[in-house]
Amino acid sequence: VSGGEADLFRGQFAEDGEAFYFFRKLTPDREDYRILVTRRLREGWGPAQQLDLGGDSSDFYPTVAPDGRALVFSSYRPVPGDDPETANANLWVAPREGDRWGRPQLLAISTLENYDAGPRFDARGDLVWISVSPDWSRRFPRRAAWRDGGPSEPVPNAVVERWRDFDPDLYVWDGIEDPLRRFVILGVSSTDPETGWKRPSDLWIVPRDGDGWAEPRDLGPVINTEEDETFMLFTPDGGQLLFCRGFRTYLAVPVAEILAALDAPGPAGK
Repeated sequence: VSGGEADLFRGQFAEDGEAFYFFRKLTPDREDYRILVTRRLREGWGPAQQLDLGGDSSDFYPTVAPDGRALVFSSYRPVPGDDPETANANLWVAPREGDRWGRPQLLAISTLENYDAGPRFDARGDLVWISVSPDWSRRFPRRAAWRDGGPSEPVPNAVVERWRDFDPDLYVWDGIEDPLRRFVILGVSSTDPETGWKRPSDLWIVPRDGDGWAEPRDLGPVINTEEDETFMLFTPDGGQLLFCRGFRTYLAVPVAEILAALDAPGPAGK
């Protein structure tokens, strides 16, 4: 799926690793996205195809439930009473129906007045996402246990909340725990002091230290560049960390190499 214009956004594997769902931006100057899927074939990965979820709404951030029976995603499709011209991003779910996805339904846990985006199922099998206030001044990392095909009442996502303010000069976008819960990968940006703009995102690691956590560490120049490194995820077996560079290319690095680098002298990644 890599290559081409800078329009490649976050992906997630299906529960069995046989399909990879991701989304692209179709229109550069507005929030116009579509979800695509590529499937594993005998000779490799097949061509990406747009997912048919009904209608022609902007759909993004796909993630498949651990039992494979539901596809959760963010969408601008209007909810009852919405003005289509000012529709907000909410969380939707499509049930598995044979070899396709059924009609999407609005998830009741979505906060209609907020921008709810970035849903994914984490190492615990919980649904996590970010809810942003209408004025974009506050971000609320959320978590909801997913049981019997649906979510429980959401609570703050401690994986992100714990590190959100670890350094006043840095901004933490997101955090993801590895499947064996040995470390957390953070997406982190510094802020330009003159403009206030967030610089491109880098990946940091927070290893477990006994019953607690070590200090967050920059993964270093092997991973991080002047472009954005973002949209991190793990392969279903937990063996590789994937991330997107520059909104164009997905790259993979073996988790064993990351852990080996943590034990080496000098900064992580060198």
